[in-house]
Amino acid sequence: MTYTATKRAIDILAAVVLLVVSLPLWIIVAIAVRIDSHGRALFWQERVGMGGEHFRILKFRSMEAGADEGVHRRHHVQLANGSGGSRPIRLEDDPRVTRTGRIIRRWSLDELPNLWNVLVGDMSLVGPRPLVPYEVELLDAEALRRFEVKPGITGLAQVNGRLDITADGRANLDVTYVDERSVWLDVKILLRTLPALVRNRGA
Repeated sequence: MTYTATKRAIDILAAVVLLVVSLPLWIIVAIAVRIDSHGRALFWQERVGMGGEHFRILKFRSMEAGADEGVHRRHHVQLANGSGGSRPIRLEDDPRVTRTGRIIRRWSLDELPNLWNVLVGDMSLVGPRPLVPYEVELLDAEALRRFEVKPGITGLAQVNGRLDITADGRANLDVTYVDERSVWLDVKILLRTLPALVRNRGA
């Protein structure tokens, strides 16, 4: 079986198992989100996937309903205009994030619904995190190689600092994954994901 076929088989099996096992957690998170702020618990957001194709990612809402995406856009423009090599991707003290949102982001529970995207084939368990379209506009030619593979729920960047790494650092790790991808590398990344969450680095 080829790497691609093996990876897809693992994605489907793991997504089904994790969706079933995590169902009680979905209910708890959804209730917490709804109690803490007005709006739906789940939302769809446009992201860019393999080959530059756009798809809709499913997430738990961690911000106030109708939050202005311009805050995030301006932050990434600033990173791209000279400070990407020294400043972390993390947007400090984002006023749009709710109290519950800060908790579920720390443990990446807002990304739990991404399992649906894995099941339907938009994403994989392991790969570069999917970017929003305006982030893609800021990438150079080398960084665009990240789209040679499906985006993932976790990846090299997520187990090497998450949002505490720089934009340049993330781009380098994403391209490294593309060049070195294998079933064994995917397994190693998955095994490192839980410890990274427990340490709460880059949350």
